[in-house]
Amino acid sequence: DAITATVTGTSATAARLNTINGKTNVAVVATGVQAITGDASDVITLLTAHKADPSQITIDEDYTVTVSGDVTVDQANTIVLDTAGTADFTGKITDSAASLLNGNGISTKLAAATSSTNGEGDAGANIEVTSGTVTAAQAHLIADATTGTVDFVVGISDSATNLLNNDTISTDLAQATGSNAGEGDDGLNIEVASGTVSVTQLNAIKGATSGTITAAISASAEDLAGLDTGAGDAITATVTGTSATAARL
Repeated sequence: DAITATVTGTSATAARLNTINGKTNVAVVATGVQAITGDASDVITLLTAHKADPSQITIDEDYTVTVSGDVTVDQANTIVLDTAGTADFTGKITDSAASLLNGNGISTKLAAATSSTNGEGDAGANIEVTSGTVTAAQAHLIADATTGTVDFVVGISDSATNLLNNDTISTDLAQATGSNAGEGDDGLNIEVASGTVSVTQLNAIKGATSGTITAAISASAEDLAGLDTGAGDAITATVTGTSATAARL
């Protein structure tokens, strides 16, 4: 039907606008709507209709959008770039490490979604890295991209050199675990993939997270008894020296 529909009011849900669009073959006029809310699926459907050629629905150029539920970084990027207004992601930006990163930098899509590029994204978006291990430097970059929470589902795998600064954790690991500003993942799993560590160094890494630690260490029985790791950690421990008490072992 050729219904010329004009939406009054300054706010609307994406689902309602999609429903109206489905009731006519004439472009819906919704330029007065300044605030749009909805889940990612509904918002993306609306924007697809808006950007169709010819457009199926016209909306304000600087509307604000509040997106409920989780979004991929592709969806977040599409939403942010469609408006000169602000975007608020109340759920999480959830995606793989490969999608959130571009080598040793964050992807342009994540940068836009968290406003690092154009200032219109959600600087406090919560981020979940659903798959893939990251280095300490990469984790630092993702944590730096937002003031929200970050969850590395798989965790960090890196060398002892990159995880440590002498006997303390490195700046990269501190940011990734939230030890600096409290915005990283204080429960992430950490693997010391290469290099040697002392008991003091391994305890520093363990102290940065409530997650599991995977590492190999060689030291005397007396020194190894001072490890802060527990039964839930995967520590390959080699006892040096030729004698030890049964209690220490």
